[in-house]
Amino acid sequence: PRGSGSSVFSPATLHRIEQSTIFPPKFKGDVVIKRDRERLVSKGIVVPGGVGRLRWWGVLRNGRPDQKHNFIVGADIGLGRGASNSVLSIVDVNLSEEVGQWICANTSPEDFADTAIALCKWIGGLNKEPYLIWESNGIGGVFEGRIVKNRYPFIYIRRDETARRKKKKNKRGWCNTKGPDGTKYRLLMDLDIALKEGLSDKPLSKHITIHCEQTIREMESYLFNNAGTPHPAKVSEDEESTANAAHGDRVIALGLCCLALEYQPKAMIERQKQKKTNTLGERMNERKREAAKKRNRRFIY
Repeated sequence: PRGSGSSVFSPATLHRIEQSTIFPPKFKGDVVIKRDRERLVSKGIVVPGGVGRLRWWGVLRNGRPDQKHNFIVGADIGLGRGASNSVLSIVDVNLSEEVGQWICANTSPEDFADTAIALCKWIGGLNKEPYLIWESNGIGGVFEGRIVKNRYPFIYIRRDETARRKKKKNKRGWCNTKGPDGTKYRLLMDLDIALKEGLSDKPLSKHITIHCEQTIREMESYLFNNAGTPHPAKVSEDEESTANAAHGDRVIALGLCCLALEYQPKAMIERQKQKKTNTLGERMNERKREAAKKRNRRFIY
């Protein structure tokens, strides 16, 4: 692990990102939750204006993200009492790009979960629903309970990310453990590498591109403490939300999306549309076509 007080994220990488990919969101709005008779979340509608808790950098086609792509939503959960933000990070898997964020410091964990589901239903994509991943520690249990109650199916099931075969465990959500061998250390180190790879024209491994300036500010505040655990120093009042101070919430949500890139594949719709000439079904159809041609001949020699 790096020494105490040293930066978690490469300053050179952050500087290059700030100079090349940071720009204001193209759209600001909010999510309206629609419910069914059981009071479960049935739909999400995005409207412009309002408080502007939803910020979108990506392309919207007919008022929605590209439905030929797949998406990931990562959630970092706050108490909803104004001290820190609850954050949803939205990543377009096909582009390996963070295309949106939803941020609020005053939304309770259960309402935050409902918002996450409504946003997922609005996002859609080729898989119809984004892959949802959240931090399960502490108040994450309340968030998880609401996700289960709403019967949202496409979620991260805990794995040992260091194992050769990452078998699923019987628990939902990502668990944050401390220390130089902890899951938080690995999550942020993998994110640091993915950010650097995202600047390359030909990335060699998992990569991600971001556009939010406030995320850069939070990353700059991350340092290693004496125990070797990555920890954000207190940042001044968050200019883009009502939180008293930023605590690295955007970073964790983004890091979870980066982790989930291993489990949510890119949409392959164009490849699926191509004619598959070497499949058993196609070979059988070809034989039928040849037989039909022979039957239609006037003379067979």
